[in-house]
Amino acid sequence: MRRFASVDAQGHIFIVNRNDMTDKEGEIAQQAPPSLNSIPTAM
Repeated sequence: MRRFASVDAQGHIFIVNRNDMTDKEGEIAQQAPPSLNSIPTAM
């Protein structure tokens, strides 16, 4: 499974899932969503 991550100028983190699980991975895991976005919070 290949994933790529990127951070934009506002600090948002984007993780992209290539959706290419092997048959073996499919037996023991679930496919992740195509993309995830993490929005930073103030500390």
